[in-house]
Amino acid sequence: FILIILAISAIIVSGICNIKKINISINIENPKIQVNEIESLSGLTIGQNMFKKSKKQIIDNIKKNTYVEDVKISRRLNGTISININQREVKYIINYAESYIYIDGQGYILELSSEPQNVPAILGVTTDLSNITSDTEEKTIRLNDVDLKKLSTVNSIMENAKTNDIDGIITRIDMANDKDYIVYLDSENKIVYLGNCSDLNTRILYVKSIVREEAGRKGEIFVNGNLNSSYVYFKEGV
Repeated sequence: FILIILAISAIIVSGICNIKKINISINIENPKIQVNEIESLSGLTIGQNMFKKSKKQIIDNIKKNTYVEDVKISRRLNGTISININQREVKYIINYAESYIYIDGQGYILELSSEPQNVPAILGVTTDLSNITSDTEEKTIRLNDVDLKKLSTVNSIMENAKTNDIDGIITRIDMANDKDYIVYLDSENKIVYLGNCSDLNTRILYVKSIVREEAGRKGEIFVNGNLNSSYVYFKEGV
């Protein structure tokens, strides 16, 4: 047993285990994260002993980039290290101080940018955003628990809207009042009051139907009552 341990130790410290190739793959096309950035964050270099750094050290280093959601690492005795990255995707933006904060569907803050993204804007956020800077990518920051609970409902709104092919017309969602989520359909000149979003699929079906029936007319769609006892209706704007 001791001889086996000594033999393994000798192999590990020998040049046999030096890194000859680093393979990096990212799970989406046109990723925000650059391969050379991942390699730099990993701290791995060609010629270095592949066991010099633990997998945990490498993963922790790579996750300093907030766009990195998950990292898987495999090492082969032929000197190849493979790093597989799951990248977070921008799902929503928050307007803040004449800039835009990008967040993913789990409420992680990814970036502060001067450029908007073609995704819905979230209104009514209570998280303190005063410490968000252009260096945010070096930290892991998330919305507070109150906002995360509401964001879960926002995700459900978008999922149901996508199922019914109307997600593309949703431009803003106000989650300030969890008893009445407000959805803005700017291209349709309509505002939707969804209530507390119980029986959400039925509410979205009503919205889809009214949007079609009232195409070209500015107004408000009310589906925020008890669907068993309240009317669903459209109120034309002035």
